[in-house]
Amino acid sequence: MLRVAQSSGKGGVVAIKSREAYEYHFVSRPEERTLAQSLGEAFDITYGDQSKGYSFWFADPHEHVCERFGLRDEVLVLYSAHDVIHRRFVHHSR
Repeated sequence: MLRVAQSSGKGGVVAIKSREAYEYHFVSRPEERTLAQSLGEAFDITYGDQSKGYSFWFADPHEHVCERFGLRDEVLVLYSAHDVIHRRFVHHSR
C-alpha cells in the first residue's frame, strides 16, 4: 500500500492503496487530492476515475468508521467541479 503522507489540515493522512490510483487520477487533479486528504482520517481511497466530466472514487472506511456507522463495504464518492450534478448522471451510475 502506498501511503501518501500529506496533511489534511486536521492531522489526517490520505492513504492511497495503490500507486496506480494515485498516479493515474490524483496527481493531475489537485482539487480532488485536497478533498481526498480531508477524508484521510476516516477513509482510504482505493480507486479514482473520471467519466463524462465527473470523478468518482471508492473510499474504504477505517475500522472506527465501520463500527460507528455500520459500514461493511467501500463508499462511492462522486466529485464534480460544477455546482450542480445532473440527475441523469446519478441515474446512469447505477
